[in-house]
Amino acid sequence: MLPDEILLEVCKYLLCTDILQSFIGLNYRMTHMITQYRHHVSFYKASILTSDYLCINVLPQIGSHVRSLVIDRNYSCLQDELFIERFGKKMSMIFPKLERISLTYYEYARLLTFLNVLHDLNHLIEIRLYDLLDIQTWHQATLVRSLCQANNHRLTTILVDDRSSCLNFNGTDRYLNVLRLRINLTRSQAIDMFDGRISDYSSNLLIGSSTGFQSFQISGSYSNEFQTAKKYQGEEHTIILRNQIDYLMFDVILRSSCPLNPQVKRDIIDIAKYEASEQFTMATYAAQLFVKNYGTHFTERINLGGSIIEEDYIKNTMYQSSEETKHSYHVAAEASFLGTFGISANFASSSETNNNSMDAIKKTITRKVVNSKGGKVCLSGGSMETWQASIETKPVIVRRAIENITFFIQSDKIPELSEIALARVREKINEAIETYIQMNVHNGCMNRTSPSFNWVANVDDDSCAPPEQNSQFGGFIRTCTEDKRLKQECNKYYLTNFFTQTEECPPDFAKYLLHQSVQTENIFERKSWACGFLWLATCHQDVVVSIGQRHLNLYACNNKNNQLRPSNGILQIGNRYVYGGSFTSVRVNPVTGTKNCPDELFSAVHVTDDLVVCLADQVTNTDDLPHYGGIYSCDQGNIAGGLNEKECSRGYSAYVMGVIEANCLLCIQVGVKDVDVKSIFADRRATSFSNEEEAQIKTTGVIPFLVETRLRELGAKFEKNNKAFGSYVAVDGQHESNKAH
Repeated sequence: MLPDEILLEVCKYLLCTDILQSFIGLNYRMTHMITQYRHHVSFYKASILTSDYLCINVLPQIGSHVRSLVIDRNYSCLQDELFIERFGKKMSMIFPKLERISLTYYEYARLLTFLNVLHDLNHLIEIRLYDLLDIQTWHQATLVRSLCQANNHRLTTILVDDRSSCLNFNGTDRYLNVLRLRINLTRSQAIDMFDGRISDYSSNLLIGSSTGFQSFQISGSYSNEFQTAKKYQGEEHTIILRNQIDYLMFDVILRSSCPLNPQVKRDIIDIAKYEASEQFTMATYAAQLFVKNYGTHFTERINLGGSIIEEDYIKNTMYQSSEETKHSYHVAAEASFLGTFGISANFASSSETNNNSMDAIKKTITRKVVNSKGGKVCLSGGSMETWQASIETKPVIVRRAIENITFFIQSDKIPELSEIALARVREKINEAIETYIQMNVHNGCMNRTSPSFNWVANVDDDSCAPPEQNSQFGGFIRTCTEDKRLKQECNKYYLTNFFTQTEECPPDFAKYLLHQSVQTENIFERKSWACGFLWLATCHQDVVVSIGQRHLNLYACNNKNNQLRPSNGILQIGNRYVYGGSFTSVRVNPVTGTKNCPDELFSAVHVTDDLVVCLADQVTNTDDLPHYGGIYSCDQGNIAGGLNEKECSRGYSAYVMGVIEANCLLCIQVGVKDVDVKSIFADRRATSFSNEEEAQIKTTGVIPFLVETRLRELGAKFEKNNKAFGSYVAVDGQHESNKAH
């Protein structure tokens, strides 16, 4: 007879259900030997026949010993139905010592049914959900409530894995029984900073229904983490494989009953007063100051705990070579992550990739960045359990639940204002948030392999493809009419066309209305009357008798005929009526990268006090100038592509020229040069240190690219001496006989 130790080693290769089916009731020794399997019952990979046998013959015998239970619907979707049928109404009697339940591959209806049968289990305090199927948004609130209230509010710990459907917790609910909401995440995620990736801060936000996502995506792109990773990826032509485990201990709800800060309340009331008195420009300005001072959102809930993170940088071309290669890289990155933090393999996903392959792939990792938040991580000899224990004394904020900052502007917080006034304030602040977003957007092509790639872009658009047509910009015109009773100020607003010096566009150009605005001013009349001692003095008072208006119209001139891409594929830029970019006191000219026009041929035309547009009647060289694809504003769509859509044509990026009338953005479409424009090294002879020479002098660890490889990528005809470090000169543009060695 084999000793118990050997038999238990054999049991490790068997399913729990097979062990229970085979050994329970066989004899006292065997029953005692498998005590662990009686305490922790798992239906993992159990067939429906095996499950039925266990429910009828085994579980009633050992139920009083069961501490944890695993039900796996991934292998057999009828497991839970069978379990509920047999034990649903008497679980508390059959499993009086049950402490933890793990449920795998559940969908909404089945999970809700199972949770509803959990009653009066005195020791059941933990539930774990794995591979939870997609839960529709309108079902999430019901499911979360049932989850937290299950077993008569006895649950204190809830675990959800990263492969499960997202569950959003309603901030108005209170689940005081849930002391620990734990989410263990193990994933190998490919991250390309040039493919709309957001920063770690914004990726760990739970965004409320009233909150737009783009503001956090834009803000995230300005973070140090984002910019550093983007720099490395851009210089080294890499992609990031990110692995992370989050340990969430506490879910802290910031109660909505907290009073508003007095200054915040005063600022909101000021906006309402400006709106009520029709001082709309001041209301807009106050709303923008509000967003500047307090941000675009507020935190209503936080998760405390810790995270451990590793980011592995690998060559993008190698990663993209095939789906099999991608899979191998993910497995290797995960293995590297586990090794770095000394994490047990139990946290890893299964894989058939052999060790030799993983070791070879690990060697291709060009850069490794490791980070931890909360607790204390030891990179040599530490354990997952030690780290988790250390978090209890040093937790940090791991996730935030956020809402739009206007969400708290309600009558219970500001009873001084009516519902109509509060609605107007919310609308005005939302407009300011949208202005903030658009002013911080850099649209452009984020595909690093495209000739139209834009390094500074943080929002991808359709500009990777070459423009199919372009147009010509014919300048701005502004007209002004005002009430004769007002102080006459139209002269400072008038703007004649740069090319015609009149209120008309150049020949073959059409005039399009971009923006209309109305300025209102009180008209006063002086009233006089006798006053003072014996009414011998005369008193005066200026009384408002009417309201005068000043109407401003801003027009743009656009060529009536757009130029289409010809059959030879080269879209030319005309040398008449040329647009050379624009700049303000805070925004540089996208054409020059400075607050200047391209050269002396361009004139700086002031459209507003702060917006300057560069225009030239004629130039001789258009090589460094962008394609022009139209203009649109907050009021009017793109004048070059129809007046309906406020968006760019294919091949163009929107650039915010500036702000007119406080919150109206003026956007122009610019396109980079054609994809046919080649690198200066294309088809040219060139030389440098060879890859072999750089390897010998060990520059590969200092310089983020190999010069020879980079020159070849740019289309150069690379030449070198066959002898390492031998003299060599590559001469381009001359006959072969003149090439010097």
